[in-house]
Amino acid sequence: MVGIIIWESDSFRPPPAAGIAALPFENLSDDKANGYFAMGIQDEILTRLSKIRALKVIARTSTEKYQSRPDDLRKIGEQLGASSLLEGSIQKSGNAVYINVQLIQAATGNHLWVESYDRNLEDIFAVEGDIARKIAIALNTKLTVNEQQVLTEKLTNNSAAYDSYLRGLALEPRGWYSAEVKEVFRRLYAEATRLDPKFVAAWARLARTDAWMVFLGQDTTRERREAAQHALNMAIQLQPDSTDTLLAKAYCQYWLRHDYSAAKAVFMQVRSQLPNSSEVLTALSAVTRRQGAWDESLEYSHEALALNPRDPRLLVDRAWTYEIIRRFDDALKTTEEMLKIVPNDPDAVAYRAAILHALGRIDEARRLFRTVSIDVANDSLTGILIEHWLLDRDYQTLIEALQSAVIDPGITVMRRALYREAIGFAQLRAGDNTAANDTLIKARHDLEILREQDADNSEITAHLASVCAYLNDKEMGLKLAEQAASLLPTSQDAILGPALEENLAHVEAELGEKERAIVRLEGLLQVPYSSVSHSGPITPHLLRLHPFWDPLRGEPRFEKLVADRPPKS
Repeated sequence: MVGIIIWESDSFRPPPAAGIAALPFENLSDDKANGYFAMGIQDEILTRLSKIRALKVIARTSTEKYQSRPDDLRKIGEQLGASSLLEGSIQKSGNAVYINVQLIQAATGNHLWVESYDRNLEDIFAVEGDIARKIAIALNTKLTVNEQQVLTEKLTNNSAAYDSYLRGLALEPRGWYSAEVKEVFRRLYAEATRLDPKFVAAWARLARTDAWMVFLGQDTTRERREAAQHALNMAIQLQPDSTDTLLAKAYCQYWLRHDYSAAKAVFMQVRSQLPNSSEVLTALSAVTRRQGAWDESLEYSHEALALNPRDPRLLVDRAWTYEIIRRFDDALKTTEEMLKIVPNDPDAVAYRAAILHALGRIDEARRLFRTVSIDVANDSLTGILIEHWLLDRDYQTLIEALQSAVIDPGITVMRRALYREAIGFAQLRAGDNTAANDTLIKARHDLEILREQDADNSEITAHLASVCAYLNDKEMGLKLAEQAASLLPTSQDAILGPALEENLAHVEAELGEKERAIVRLEGLLQVPYSSVSHSGPITPHLLRLHPFWDPLRGEPRFEKLVADRPPKS
């Protein structure tokens, strides 16, 4: 299975042949729960290697699906674009750590370097640095004075704090779309800072986690924003120029303040210090996308994939960019490559289904969803499933699936509000007005609480406007929808600005302002963006299928909009 992705329309450049990749380190500990430790050590070695400019380091997220000691090294090297592969095993027993590592030439299977370490936890940073240095030497890489210093950096003197930090890092991939999992690794980072208040990397991760939850709408409270800022301030106070601190600063500018120009400037600064970081390139792709610099965003995405060719999340991100700019054929090709790497992965399936929705191919999307189980703890999957059930007009399934989640005591207020909004709308379109009214009043109460805590949040305001429209509160619905659109115009956010305009059109349609809604939709059909209520821009197929637009059916100008026509590719 070849993981190098080729898009004919974009002349994608495959990873350079001289790359180095680390296969998953084998956990030989008696306690198999220590797998996080092996993963963390591997990740930290790669982080150090990524600071060496002369090397091309493949990210761990592209190798994590492989076995620790695979047979076909040549094939893996070709898939990853790596001429050298690092294998290792780790055994942790109490305070003792045994590490075996070997660097192998992928094409021949010959060993370039082998070494074993028998150390205490307190010496682990010296081991990580020594491994990175000796790999560089084995690859005939000349290190600069600064690179030699960077390789020996010590994150903390507290082994318990480092252990908590590694546990958090290991959980992060599982928390990509889950607020609950984010809370778990957030507590681990917080524990690391409690054990060592001078642990800069832990403070930085703590800041990023809180800012991330705000950005995704999982917790937009003032307390969460202040927690993110406090953690960032601590990192800045301790070590303002470290790459960990600078990354946290850039993410906070991006996720908390929507200051995309400032975020881009800091990410560019970090890029000069982490020349092999696919994460930084991915962040630059995301920031420039928000600025509407579509070609620049795709170029950063190309570069990120060269260093991380088999990370499904990068492919999800790229597919979303293609969907935003209405290049649906390229988006579908990207999801095909993604599903080759992670067949039947729920997120990969959901994103492909979302693109099929935009093209009106509901039957294909329905067949795709039969391959995955419903997990309402996965925010991204559930959001696209809600879209699917509405397009399919399967109101009963939507109501039943979300009702149990709404009463979960661990659910965030924001997610509960959004689920109640969806349930209420489904009940309304199903003709159960009494139940809809009860559900929507509860949703409005939740959203009003959130808005009191974050009055300038455009998305909360937009959702509250929609709920008011469903409750037939015309004055408040229109007022809030217009306010949401003014809070974050397209000139400030190329993705969300038009989405808020679409939300205003939806509210206008729901409240009888049909002509205004149609005029607004006519303009939006040519604009790149991603909707508040679904994963991409509005298309004629979505206008035709989505019950949002039922009030406009029969209007001649609207029917002209929904007439089948090929989407831009």
